[in-house]
Amino acid sequence: MESQSEEQTADAQKERKLRERSEQYSRLLEEELDGLKKQVGPSASVVGSDQSQEVGKLRADLEKKTGFYEEELSRREVQHANELKVLRKELRDAEGQQLTLQKEILVLKDKLEKTRRESQSEREEFEMEYKQKYERERVILTEENRKLSNELDKVRCYIYTHTP
Repeated sequence: MESQSEEQTADAQKERKLRERSEQYSRLLEEELDGLKKQVGPSASVVGSDQSQEVGKLRADLEKKTGFYEEELSRREVQHANELKVLRKELRDAEGQQLTLQKEILVLKDKLEKTRRESQSEREEFEMEYKQKYERERVILTEENRKLSNELDKVRCYIYTHTP
């Protein structure tokens, strides 16, 4: 799109240069004609008439071409303006879409962070419950082990006292 815009700008500049050159060429022809008239003087009125007709034809041709180039330049400027309008609209749309996507990214990042926090919290809660369960089982087993040790001691003591 940008290259099209640059291309159209370049075309418009070329058209302006062509128009300027044709105007410059027209002035040059007029100056040349004036110079020739001064050189020939009043004695060459018949030849001057032919030259005047030729200059008239050249001038008409030049004006016709100038008009054509001006119309073409105008047409291209309008086309360029329309294309710029379309490109600007597309740019605004793209910027709007980009803004929407950025907002969506922020929402998704927030959701991800929330999910991470919840997951971390669940993991910590699970670890805590597991540690508590482990500690309860350890206490129970330790207590059971102590009771069994006491019973074993009693049995040993009984065996020791009742054996000859």
